[in-house]
Amino acid sequence: MSEYDLRSFGWAPGGYTGRKCVDCLETLWMVDKRAWRCQPCALKRYEEHAKVIDAPMICDYDEQTGRIG
Repeated sequence: MSEYDLRSFGWAPGGYTGRKCVDCLETLWMVDKRAWRCQPCALKRYEEHAKVIDAPMICDYDEQTGRIG
């Protein structure tokens, strides 16, 4: 994973300081002007998202008819 993978989760490197992370309320240091999360919180969100994507999908699938539900 690169630092660019965290952009959609609210963090990107840059030269801005002073805003607060929306999750932990710590001051953001050296972030992009559009960042809203600190790197640790963005990484946590990224990992939570990866778990959801990797989770098995649960549904009732009838193999004989090919119908779901």
